[in-house]
This record gives sequence, C-alpha cells and structure tokens, in this order.
Amino acid sequence: MLALLELAERRGIRVLYGHLDGRNGVYYHELGMIILDQGLCESTERFTLAHELGHAHYGHLDSSPANEMKADEYAARLLISHERYAQAESLGDSHNFIAQELGLPLRAIEAYCRGLVRK
Repeated sequence: MLALLELAERRGIRVLYGHLDGRNGVYYHELGMIILDQGLCESTERFTLAHELGHAHYGHLDSSPANEMKADEYAARLLISHERYAQAESLGDSHNFIAQELGLPLRAIEAYCRGLVRK
C-alpha cells in the first residue's frame, strides 16, 4: 500500500479517506484527489487505490464502462507481476484461488487476464 501512496504523491495526487456510501473509491481529476472508503478491507483498498490511480493516469473524467475496464487493467498491472501470477497459478488455477493467494479481489485477477488476452 505504501508504494501506491508514494506513487500518488509523486503524481501530485492527494489520497483521503471518507464515507462513500457504496462506492469503494472516487477520483476527482480537477482536484487531483482520490477518496477511498474508510471501511475497505486491505485487499480491496489496495486494488481500489491502484484502480483510481489508473483513472488519474489516463485522465478519465467519467466512469464509463470502457474507462472502468482500463482502470481495472492498469491496477492489475501495478499489483500483479507475471512471476507472482505464475507462482500462484502453479498452486491452483481457479481465479478465486489465485486472487486469495495474491491477496487481491477477484476483479483484479479478471482484469489481469483480460489485459493478457488483449496484448
């Protein structure tokens, strides 16, 4: 998590916590700010921060399905190395197992695999 917070700081993005009423996180491009819901578990918090950094990276101004997919794939690239994925996959090939092994939400594994297919 520290590496993601440092990345945000290097990019001039403030990260704050608050109550988001059902959303995990939100990126405000015009403010250079990410707000994370303060009730997230560690794995969801890490993925959400990486996802919102993806929105910042691409300069997204809305949450269209295409933008959400790109932000998910960006987050997966930040959080999952090919080596760690291969190691987890060698122990069990279900996406649920790999997600648990890597300490990430299933959504991260799905985005990682989707990104591989599109390359």
